[in-house]
Amino acid sequence: MYTMKFLDGTPVPEGYQKTAATLINAACRAEEIIPVDELEMACGSAPTDLATLLAPYDRYRLECDGLTRVLSTVLHRRGIAHICVVGKIVDLLDTVSMWPHYWLTLDDGRIVDYRARMWLGDKPHIPHGIFYPADFPGVLYSGEPISLGVLDNETFQILSAI
Repeated sequence: MYTMKFLDGTPVPEGYQKTAATLINAACRAEEIIPVDELEMACGSAPTDLATLLAPYDRYRLECDGLTRVLSTVLHRRGIAHICVVGKIVDLLDTVSMWPHYWLTLDDGRIVDYRARMWLGDKPHIPHGIFYPADFPGVLYSGEPISLGVLDNETFQILSAI
């Protein structure tokens, strides 16, 4: 039987998983709201490069599940096909892993993950951003698609508000 633990090693109470989404939504705040329209104005038009579109959201103080929901909503609003995934990420070099972990997979096989380094450490062999998994052979992603739904405007603003 697997026992979930916090980063400090203390066991996660059984009821925590049921309320985790609520707690995360309430606790996650960003330093600044970046409305999609404002991002378009700053770029002169809607960004066509995914890194330009998604990188500004990296500064939000959200963990992997919250940021995955925000990025998925941004991609959905732009009509960009993607899949939300929940699973495990493993640093094969340092034998460290994180479960559950959330990320996005694009149709061309790239992964969108701005939070791997939050859990596995800020090391050059740990991916950050948008990348092909083959470019990071020391990290293993394994997971299953999950339906997180598209955030309504109010929830989007809450997750990305101060």
